[in-house]
Amino acid sequence: MYKVLIADDEPLMLEGLKSIIDWKALGFTVCATAEDGQEALEKIIRLSPDLVMMDMMMPVIDGADTMAKAREAGYEGFFIVLSGASDFTYAQKAIRSSASFYLTKPVDEDELADAVKEVAERLDAKRDTDSRLVRNATGNVISRLLSGTYDPAEDHLDDYGLVSDCYQVVACEPSGRAPLPDDHLSRLLSVSGVHPDREPLILGNRQYLLLQGQSLIDQAASVSAGMRGRVPSPLWQQCLTAFGRIVKRPEDIAKSCTDADKLLDRRFFYPASAHVLVITDLPADGQMPVSSVSVRFAKEICDCIQARNRERLAELLTELGGILTGSGCSVSACRVFLTGVYISVRQDIAHIYHNDLTGLSSESHATTMLGTIATLRETLDFLDRQFESFANAVHTNAGDDTIQRIQQYIRANCGKTLKLEEIGPLFGYNSSYLGKLFRAKADCSFNEYVDRVRIDEAKRLLENSSMKVYEIAQRLGYRDVDYFHKKFRKYVGLTPNEYRRSPGGKGQGW
Repeated sequence: MYKVLIADDEPLMLEGLKSIIDWKALGFTVCATAEDGQEALEKIIRLSPDLVMMDMMMPVIDGADTMAKAREAGYEGFFIVLSGASDFTYAQKAIRSSASFYLTKPVDEDELADAVKEVAERLDAKRDTDSRLVRNATGNVISRLLSGTYDPAEDHLDDYGLVSDCYQVVACEPSGRAPLPDDHLSRLLSVSGVHPDREPLILGNRQYLLLQGQSLIDQAASVSAGMRGRVPSPLWQQCLTAFGRIVKRPEDIAKSCTDADKLLDRRFFYPASAHVLVITDLPADGQMPVSSVSVRFAKEICDCIQARNRERLAELLTELGGILTGSGCSVSACRVFLTGVYISVRQDIAHIYHNDLTGLSSESHATTMLGTIATLRETLDFLDRQFESFANAVHTNAGDDTIQRIQQYIRANCGKTLKLEEIGPLFGYNSSYLGKLFRAKADCSFNEYVDRVRIDEAKRLLENSSMKVYEIAQRLGYRDVDYFHKKFRKYVGLTPNEYRRSPGGKGQGW
């Protein structure tokens, strides 16, 4: 049934126009009425009726302006204009406003019926020449079901063979840049033994099929499970296919469609080898990881770079990928998050090692790459390569010798809390064994080496800065300034202030 909107400012006339002809017999249903031009315009835009029958002399906005504004808003339906005057001026306005017919009041029943019939014929012709989605009434209803705009008062599913015990939406989009044939999704399922009885709807670069009935849906589930368990055929590899949830009610079909869209939208989070996605691939919520997660990963990655612990770095990046995939965050939010981690790590390493990263690729180049890489896995691989280049830059002298790398780590991080129990696992050793190995190769204990590095740095700061003694103590990880005094005297033979006042600030050393 086509939809007609009737607009007239006279209530009696409005009621009469609703019943003056048999609208239903002519293929129309009255979807709405309006008593002024503004109301008519709003309903035309909202309801998109196929035909509008309207008086030219409308209050608020006259008929001509209402038609003009509707056309500007994209309305493509038909107008039958009524006027109480047979003035040619009104006819001219109606013609300029793309009116299909101009009828004078009082309305002749036969004349109106003839005009409506001709509109119906034009609508039929238009439907036959438009795209499949517009031509096919069933497709039109399915489109409304998918978008959530289906109205059971207007669209009776039994008229279109859409009554079923359950429904499921399947959608696909190209894996690459090449567009898919218009019937790709139906062929994809048909060659796999699932035979949908209609062609897919095409919206943008995506195709949608509404599956009906438990038997057909079970067949599709069997096919999707099989495709996830092995390398799919070339036809399946041409696209990414997503299966929404199974629903019982027509009004919930839009939820199944939303699932399929979300799965396709999240293709960034799935490996390039993934070609079939199902509802269980969607994360449970949509929360971004809190900022503390970013800080933790940046710190641990920075430690791995300094320790040159590739295994732990790979574990961290895999863990990070799992957190982002399970968070349900958007692709753009994920890119921003990873870019933040990268910048934080780069700046920390550059600060610790005094800009040793200047010879590597620029920060702007790397952040641009992070915004364009196709999948999360490829993005994490890119970060892994970047962090490996950082490690190469800061370990030019340490080589593969573990103790040398630990000593370098201590020198670079002497202001932090340094415990053998934490550093051991970072370098792949238990703390007890590493303590013995360190003493054997460094000729001193781990803690003694930490103290010596800190005291050396304290001497440098006393010689070259105006920092107060307690500030130097805090900077070097000593919470108790008295304890710092004791350590300094033990190794230097002077208090910090005595050392600063000594000739040249050189002290006695050790």
